[in-house]
Amino acid sequence: MAAVDDFKFQEFDDAANLLAANPDAVTISIDEPTEKPKKKHGRLQESGREEDDELLGTDDSDKTELLAGQKKSAPFWTFEYYQTFFDVDTYQVLDRIKGSVFPVPGKNFVRLYIRSNPDLYGPFWICATLVFAVAISGNLSKFFIHLGKRDFHYVPDFRKVSIAATAIYAYSWLVPLALWGFLMWRNNKVVNIVSYSFLEIVCVYGYSLFIYIPTAILWIIPQKILRWVLMAFALCLSGSVLVMTFWPAVRDDNRRIALATVVTVVLLHALLAVGCLNVAASSSAKMFRMKRFMQRFWILLHVCLSTIIGKICMLFFPGTVKSYLLKHREKSGMGDNNPTFIYENWGPTFFSFSYLLFVLKVKWKRLEDEAFQGSSAPNTPVADLNGKMHCILDFMQDGWAFKNNIVIKSHRTLQDRIMAAQMLLKQQPLCPVVLDTMENLSTNKYAALPERLYVLQKGKVVYKGKPGPWHYCPQEVREFLEQLYM
Repeated sequence: MAAVDDFKFQEFDDAANLLAANPDAVTISIDEPTEKPKKKHGRLQESGREEDDELLGTDDSDKTELLAGQKKSAPFWTFEYYQTFFDVDTYQVLDRIKGSVFPVPGKNFVRLYIRSNPDLYGPFWICATLVFAVAISGNLSKFFIHLGKRDFHYVPDFRKVSIAATAIYAYSWLVPLALWGFLMWRNNKVVNIVSYSFLEIVCVYGYSLFIYIPTAILWIIPQKILRWVLMAFALCLSGSVLVMTFWPAVRDDNRRIALATVVTVVLLHALLAVGCLNVAASSSAKMFRMKRFMQRFWILLHVCLSTIIGKICMLFFPGTVKSYLLKHREKSGMGDNNPTFIYENWGPTFFSFSYLLFVLKVKWKRLEDEAFQGSSAPNTPVADLNGKMHCILDFMQDGWAFKNNIVIKSHRTLQDRIMAAQMLLKQQPLCPVVLDTMENLSTNKYAALPERLYVLQKGKVVYKGKPGPWHYCPQEVREFLEQLYM
């Protein structure tokens, strides 16, 4: 057995003496950990490249992925899944707000504040606060401008809330979504492009809007020049956060594409700032036009998306689309008495470009609807078959019933409408036949395009049918009239 002394630690001689005795020995040197000396780059471009890599966080990417993998992810349909997006403390939110208000040149906002724990709590409440700040400052500014005028009666404009909410939340979600998709696409084209996650981009955009909250509060001051100066100052601070965040992510792409991306980001940000200022400072008439524009824009998106999806389904699943359309036809009773009205004559026309334009026209016209059930009926001008002008309420009488559906082609002149009305008179209808003006005032006020049924009584709208072709139901009108005169 070995002696106890053989296991005791022994103090070795100097390394130089040991190596002299045995020059072929292998030695290992263990020193205290020290900082690695920084490499000196001879060229300024290489130095800038290293700084950009550090800003993008490429050195810590493995650590970030490891930390992200340690988090337990719940299924997306559970409450716990969305709860993780709001798992942030007050100090983190305040620190991120401070970083967005006082951006440091050369520092990446995502790496410094977001990447460790991206959240939706801050962006959601920042957007909500900004919505009410813009709306309240706009109403208060209007009050202070007209304060002291005898003929002024203050009425708060709540449309500012809805318009500001639509614009701000749409911007803070749709623009990051488009930018994220673009970066993912370019990441497949250019290997060196570093792409942020969608949650990180939403977080950056949300916190970058904080500076507009105190700016919007100062818009209460009724000085137009001061408002624009404040808006420009906030835009510079907020836009610099976006530029310093997304420029390193596209710097390795084609120079024109990279510049176009950053310029687009800044222009969209400036458009939001100008829009918020206009909402806060606009009059009631201007607010109405802005609201109508937003409604038309959303209708455009909805119709385009629906047409694209319908066209794709018609190409890949023609049988399913045919069954769906025929089911709606049976439900509406459209073309039941017309043997030539077969699917091959009208089904393939759905989801075409002409279909898109017509549906878009119909939905935009419905925005001018002023005929509501229980309210006064619009007394719009109409023309008789001799071209003489009347009002639509002049032809009100009892006992009207709609029996047959007459197909009338579109027309461009009043004479075309008179000729179409002659076709209707051959069916001997039991009600007066009148023509809308070429300005389509009745069509617009009653939202009648492409076809709609109303029942008017004593100047009131007592029945308002649903728009055709799917919801056009004469039988429902007949049942209503029978109940009305029982």
